[in-house]
Amino acid sequence: MRCILAFLFLTMMIPTFLSPLMFSSRVYTCSLTVYAPAVSRGGGGALLEINLTIKYPGSGRVYFSAKPLVELDTQATARIASYVAASITGHNYYSYDYIVETTSTSLVVGGPSAGALMTIGFIALFLNKTLNPKITMTGMINPDGSIGPVGGLLDKLEAVASNGYKIFLIPQGQRTIYVAERIVKRYPWGYYETIKYRQVDLVKEGEKRGVIVIEVNNILQAMKYFLNLTFKTPNIKLNITSSLLNKLNNTLNHNLEEINKLYNESKQIYNKLDFYTKLQLYNIIDKVDKMNNELQETIRNKHIAYAIQYSYHVLRENLRLNWILKYMVNKLDLPSIEETINKTIDQVKGELENRNTLNPYFIEASKEYYVAVNNYIYVLEKHREISVSEQIDRLSEILVKLYRAEYYLELSINDSSKNISLEETIRTLYSIADSFTSYAYSLARDIGSTNNYLEKAFNNFDLAIKAYSESDTFASIGLFIDTITYTNVGIETLFIDNDEVLKNISLYLRNETLYYMSIYGVDEYATHMITCGDQALTSNKPLETIYYYLKAIMYRLTLSNKTVNIEYDEVTPIINTNTNNIGSSSNRELNPYIGTIDYLLGVLTGVLLFTLIYMITRGKGSSKKVVEY
Repeated sequence: MRCILAFLFLTMMIPTFLSPLMFSSRVYTCSLTVYAPAVSRGGGGALLEINLTIKYPGSGRVYFSAKPLVELDTQATARIASYVAASITGHNYYSYDYIVETTSTSLVVGGPSAGALMTIGFIALFLNKTLNPKITMTGMINPDGSIGPVGGLLDKLEAVASNGYKIFLIPQGQRTIYVAERIVKRYPWGYYETIKYRQVDLVKEGEKRGVIVIEVNNILQAMKYFLNLTFKTPNIKLNITSSLLNKLNNTLNHNLEEINKLYNESKQIYNKLDFYTKLQLYNIIDKVDKMNNELQETIRNKHIAYAIQYSYHVLRENLRLNWILKYMVNKLDLPSIEETINKTIDQVKGELENRNTLNPYFIEASKEYYVAVNNYIYVLEKHREISVSEQIDRLSEILVKLYRAEYYLELSINDSSKNISLEETIRTLYSIADSFTSYAYSLARDIGSTNNYLEKAFNNFDLAIKAYSESDTFASIGLFIDTITYTNVGIETLFIDNDEVLKNISLYLRNETLYYMSIYGVDEYATHMITCGDQALTSNKPLETIYYYLKAIMYRLTLSNKTVNIEYDEVTPIINTNTNNIGSSSNRELNPYIGTIDYLLGVLTGVLLFTLIYMITRGKGSSKKVVEY
């Protein structure tokens, strides 16, 4: 009897002992379907059916299927959408795999305009929530969670209305659009055709069709409509430490001394020039004057964090002016400038080799040094093809970049290093930067214009790849992050030139930045960049504000592998509806700890069974002994 019971006990316990192996290969799958407004290739609006699936465990792979085929940037958008959804909900992106399947009855124009809706779908899967089926949206998703501008909004509104949706979310700043109309005037001798652009208010157009059109700036806003919830963001105090403040003040004072010295020398030389030469240089002198005054005003307003960033731009312009004037009066030549740069390069290189640590300041220092050296090599190789004035312009920028590298190295001393996977970080940043620059390039080509931010983004992307191929990983990370941030700002300026709208975008982005900080924590660099953004916003510099906030976000996402629990509040839905149409196919929450919990329950059950069987066998054994005796 004991043998039989022991055999039964071992049989029941085998699954418990093997459960670690069973659960390590166990896959949890959640899926849902969303319908994205699109523009058909033949013209007019259409809906693109997108089925989203998350699988656990995974390794950060994104599988994409399209019927019919769509452009590559649509596929790249899927990776960004899954990355943002994991970041916002506090999940480790590389613990899951993602499947995106698109289906359409007609050929649709590809692009990233479904990115925001994909992100909402993935967020719903991570939180095991159901989407409101009466709402849809369009918009590009940026890595920071903000929603970027798209085209074809009037056609998309037609598709939304004809398919019974009641709310249509669009990117911030795109309520008013301009639609091309073909006007043909016929005459006895022929006809005359012109294109006229008509202004359209999408909110009013939506009212005519029974659709509420709402502008949203980021995914956090969109979640209130789709998921009827808002994340709890604790109050975060951004206090610059006394140690950092002292370093900022010391560097700012040093830059001011150098700027004043250069400017005084320049004025003395300028005043001795003839009238004609003064007239030629007046615009440069006037620009430097204005920048010097603006820097002083920033300091008087006690915007120290932003002032030190701006001081390097001012220093560069003063250095350029000083060198031009000295060269004109034969007090300076190019070999002397090159000697100064060579000494600075050697000094910065030595400091970089002595402080090999993974933190944002060191990455920024590595990036500035790498760009400076590459630009310097280019000038030396092309010096016979470049004019002296252009060489001086480039050399002044190179030297200031080296100064900035020294500045960041000084700040990196007390900043702790992070334990992350460099390969995963590079892979993610490359994917995002590649898709963003490709999309920005196509937008700029279609519009027929570009801007300084996009040019910087394209150049940094090429340098980032070059740095990685040369095993300069830290510089590569910094360049990829700069590529992403410059692309974001550049795309905004392609569509929006209204300072008030850009200021509103900055305010929304700040709330989003604080949300990320509440998830991933606030380090010294994030505090520094957010403070720079706040002070730039006060100084009415919305584009620079966006840049600094984005830098804070991207570094926190890049240098953090933290997984946290998210808290959120339910909000009153704007439209009440049944929740059985669109949602996750599984009622079980996608949670990486489920396997561990099941294993512990199995062990507990096994212990209880063992105790029960032991008591039964012990009792029967005692009774048997009494009878035999």
